[in-house]
Amino acid sequence: TSSVLILTVLAVRLLLKDKLAARLRYALWGVVLLRLLVPFQVELPAASSLPVLASNLVPEVADVELYALRTNSRPLPEGSLEEMRENGIDVGSVLGTSAMIHQIGDLEWEGSQRCFVLAEDSVDTYFFYTTLPKFLTALWVIGAVWAAWTILHSNRYFFGRLRYYRHELEGADTPIPVYTAANLSFPCLFGVFRPAVYLNPGAAEDPHALRHILAHELTHYRHRDHIWSALRVLALALHWYNPLVWLAVWLSKGDGELACDEGAVARLGESERIPYGRTLV
Repeated sequence: TSSVLILTVLAVRLLLKDKLAARLRYALWGVVLLRLLVPFQVELPAASSLPVLASNLVPEVADVELYALRTNSRPLPEGSLEEMRENGIDVGSVLGTSAMIHQIGDLEWEGSQRCFVLAEDSVDTYFFYTTLPKFLTALWVIGAVWAAWTILHSNRYFFGRLRYYRHELEGADTPIPVYTAANLSFPCLFGVFRPAVYLNPGAAEDPHALRHILAHELTHYRHRDHIWSALRVLALALHWYNPLVWLAVWLSKGDGELACDEGAVARLGESERIPYGRTLV
């Protein structure tokens, strides 16, 4: 459903790119973000024989059993295979219930970490056993944790360098702190709970450029882009396997910048549009 919604927003952006204001294009990604972060599905009544939701087109993951690393093999007692087939158990079946184990002697079942598989003339023991849904869930958790840790670690490292090199800019009449940082190559708004504007030294030397840059970064702050950015990161970590989500995050960030430029020019006044553009360049 999220993928279909992303494709819909992409189509709207493409068809109405010259008619939609930048802030409206940016707002469309908010709908996608809501769909990505809401963990449940709202079922709608079907108006026809066609599925209403895109998710209805996707079949459920079959409960396929996966096993690997054979550790042992025991011969079957004579006549056991025919008896099992009469009970609906054939070659390749995973033997895990007490009823199955009772028919093959003194084998012991050890939970989900081990299984016994029926062969033509033996019962093979496998060290690793799981089901496909459990395997996919574990894979998703590992990917989500890795993505979240990577993004969090890079931001902690970036903030550590900012905090080490930063100096507060004096005389800035702003609702949040403004700092200069010697190692910074471009201005930015950084921080979720205590956001601040960070400037590279060159940006603070030109009063006209400083005015434009502060207007830009403070517009980001008024749009709550530091919060939207954190939510985008969360959605990216949860949906790391979906390339459309990566595309949506990248495009929404660009639309956020354009919406910010639109808002900054509105605050500065139409006469500042061209000087503001020069500052951006």
